[in-house]
Amino acid sequence: MLLNTAQIVLVNVPSKETYIESTFCAWVECHEGWYALKLLKRVGWPDRLIIGPGTFYLIEFKKPGEKPEPIQLHVHKLLRAIGLKVYVCETIEAGKEVFRRNF
Repeated sequence: MLLNTAQIVLVNVPSKETYIESTFCAWVECHEGWYALKLLKRVGWPDRLIIGPGTFYLIEFKKPGEKPEPIQLHVHKLLRAIGLKVYVCETIEAGKEVFRRNF
């Protein structure tokens, strides 16, 4: 049976945000001693904790053009106020640049 394009449904296709996050995290973990840990779902908290030799930071991933929600901005501000590094990345390359700054 032939299907026209209106009948095709893609299943389990990651969102742009999920693709950026998973690709970046796989890249991080190719570096010896570095880990990209998924944080438990807590409202407003960043997506990942990146840990490496002598350093760590938090990253919130967004698809290009999307901004953090107000609760996320509030949590990021609280985390920064206690001295933690929090970044928001819209691309894989942006994540890599943050990594290089913290390497």
